[in-house]
Amino acid sequence: MPVEEGISWEGHLSGMITGLLFALIFRKEIAKPKKFDWEHEDYNEEDDPFLKHFDADGNFIETIDEVGVEENQTIVNYTFKIDKENKE
Repeated sequence: MPVEEGISWEGHLSGMITGLLFALIFRKEIAKPKKFDWEHEDYNEEDDPFLKHFDADGNFIETIDEVGVEENQTIVNYTFKIDKENKE
């Protein structure tokens, strides 16, 4: 049944048969895409630990674990770098 010389109809036919067989064999075992946390029905934005790092305007706010810190104490975080030119 070749329609045009130089075109392999046998290859196309075997590809179609193989595709149909694989479709029948694997129809129940199709891999489902993974759902992210925010795609679930019971997702609550207020409980998301990542979203707690943002304020109402969308600005990132670094939160510090305050274990052992008493009430009304101020926590100061800084980075100390030695000046290599002036070691005084």
